[in-house]
Amino acid sequence: MHKDTLNFFCIAMMCLLSLCMLAVFIVPGAAKAEDAAEAMPVPFGTASSSSPYYAKPCNERLASLPEALMKMADGGYSWEYDYVADKPAYALTLMDYANIYSFIHTHELDESALRKVLEDADQMVHRKAFTPEEIDLLLGDDVAKAMAYFASPSTIVMGEKGYSEKWMYDHTIAQWEAEGITPEMVIAAAPYYYNPLFVQEAADAFSRKIYQYTSLVQPVKWHQWKAGDVKPDGTVEEGAPENGVMINVMEYCQYPDYPTGCESVSLFMLLKYYGLDVMVDQIYDLLPMGAQPYDDEQGVRHGANPEREFVGDPRSDYSYGVFNEPIAKVAEHFKQNVQTKTSASIDDIKAVLDTGNPVLAWYVSAPMRDIMYRWSWLDENGEMVHWPGGEHAVVVCGYDNDSLTYRDPNAGTTVVIDYDTFSKSFNELGGRIVYYTDQAGE
Repeated sequence: MHKDTLNFFCIAMMCLLSLCMLAVFIVPGAAKAEDAAEAMPVPFGTASSSSPYYAKPCNERLASLPEALMKMADGGYSWEYDYVADKPAYALTLMDYANIYSFIHTHELDESALRKVLEDADQMVHRKAFTPEEIDLLLGDDVAKAMAYFASPSTIVMGEKGYSEKWMYDHTIAQWEAEGITPEMVIAAAPYYYNPLFVQEAADAFSRKIYQYTSLVQPVKWHQWKAGDVKPDGTVEEGAPENGVMINVMEYCQYPDYPTGCESVSLFMLLKYYGLDVMVDQIYDLLPMGAQPYDDEQGVRHGANPEREFVGDPRSDYSYGVFNEPIAKVAEHFKQNVQTKTSASIDDIKAVLDTGNPVLAWYVSAPMRDIMYRWSWLDENGEMVHWPGGEHAVVVCGYDNDSLTYRDPNAGTTVVIDYDTFSKSFNELGGRIVYYTDQAGE
């Protein structure tokens, strides 16, 4: 989306009393507009029905099945991918999609063994154990009580049903009313509506629908994603912020050729900024690659260590990733003055940006979600690797008083994100960065 054509609607909503906003929303003579029949815009990307942040009514702790739990049931792994059979289009109850509650109630599991798994933080995907009271809810048959406790804050809960943000987006106001959803319920859930998969048009349309039903001026938080004004040479034309820096780094999408190659594609964007004639495949050819995780005859998983090499192959949909040291070594082949650092801070990133140099930073593909540690394995030295699900690499190219700006190879777009949100996952991943130390103007 061309940045100069960004719809002013969301800005008007932020102002709350803007006459422009009112002109867009107010339906004369009615507190609630008649139900609009037009189709809603397609959100960015194609979120699957299993995406906990997009479709499920339960919170993230429940939405992702830990491997230890799946191993307790015959066919547990296949069930994870077959759970949508004969289910409604979008989740209405906790039982509709793959999650811990529905898994427990779909399989006959030993209760004592089950409790041991659920109370072991190391075996949970977010490294957080369930309390005895929470385990009682998970093992019990009171779906309504479990829903009330484990539903995400953006879910409208009515007994055993939970209407997710995705359900609300895809259904009409008339269908909301038919389900008994009141404007007061929407008002309570709307502040939590956030989805990084929404683009501007989709967020605006959803905000309009919310306003029509509630008269609530509540923008859906679309702001994290915006497409840059891409010029023919692949660069993005942006003005420098009044209090900050903006470096003109190109946008580039890693798909479809490099589905797990965000680190190398980010290095590619970094190198192109310095005018180097390089192809992504040249980076891959120099990148050390190690074993994709596999189970031996005893059921023990082994694999490569991302501190030393890429785990798998970045051209594969099913591989993992690599950390900063191997990428820095590859970067040295193309250009001198490479630096890499762990435990870096946002101030460190800003200091590099102040010199006119962009920063390759290790981050996550879904910033508003907690990092999940579903998979672990032993490397060739017997060291345990706990893989941070959603690990990602981006090129930070700007900042202002409130936010950082980065080029995201996952979508070939530009992301503007507040400092607190960025810091959370950046720090958890070890504050990893790679950059060059050229002086501005060289």
